[in-house]
Amino acid sequence: VQTHPVAPEHFNMSVLLDLAEDVDTGALSRMADALLEHHDMLRLRMEASGEVRIAETEEAETVVEAVDLAGLPTERSEEVTTERIHSAQTSLDPVSGPMVRMVLFTGRNTPRLLIT
Repeated sequence: VQTHPVAPEHFNMSVLLDLAEDVDTGALSRMADALLEHHDMLRLRMEASGEVRIAETEEAETVVEAVDLAGLPTERSEEVTTERIHSAQTSLDPVSGPMVRMVLFTGRNTPRLLIT
């Protein structure tokens, strides 16, 4: 927060991965839950006082969202993808969480997973 005081929630790293055609989408949610449980820093919270705490696993919200692009024209599919990526990146909140978001894009070619 001190090094990025204007919009600390927008300072992030992201990766967009191509997944196997037969990806088990149910497993992605379980994987995200396991990731949150294992990595304390993904549950990091900044108090207004500047104190840092690690939220309990139960406090962490579901961070996986599915976006079905099937039936959309290519141009609209690209617009929706860009909008959802931007939304995921700007929804991170160091005060109340989450500190990570995942968006699964399906319905167009290869499924893709955004992790931010």
